[in-house]
Order: sequence, then structure tokens, then C-alpha cells
Amino acid sequence: MSVSNHNICDQCLPAVDPGSARPRDEVADTGVCGVCLRIAEVFDLQALELYRSHGLSDEQIWRYVPRLRCSFVRNESTRYSLDDLHRIASTMKVV
Repeated sequence: MSVSNHNICDQCLPAVDPGSARPRDEVADTGVCGVCLRIAEVFDLQALELYRSHGLSDEQIWRYVPRLRCSFVRNESTRYSLDDLHRIASTMKVV
């Protein structure tokens, strides 16, 4: 099964999503950027959008939910779909 890498680093973010506000560092995690393929602090913008649609704060995202669907670092086997993240976010209490 082919898995797309949705992670994006600071350097590639302006080219991929010009004009968008840069997410806060708290919601980044170490992973491989799907654009430049560097290992860096990266964001999964679709996951962040999903979490925010559930009313989760950056602190809740940082502390309690997976920040990336997959880091793509080495042979990481943990992979989440957006449906998985939706189920996780649905169980969170909004503060």
C-alpha cells in the first residue's frame, strides 16, 4: 500500500501554502518533509486542520494527540489515517 507523505517543513511551507500563517512550534514533530525530504520539525497541515475543527487547542494537540500521521523516519510502522485522527479527536474534551 502506498502512503503519501503530507509532512511539510518551515522552509517548504511558503511554496506549498503561500499566505498561510505558520503553525506554532508546539504542533510540529520530527519527521521527513514530503517536499524536500529533509528530516526536520514538520507539520501535517491536514491533521492540524482536523484537530482545530474539533476545537482542540495547540496545547492539547501537543500533549495528547499524534501530531503527524507518520514521521517517515527510518522504518516507522505507526501510521494514522485522517479517520483515525478524527476518532481520536472526537474523544478529546475541548478546553
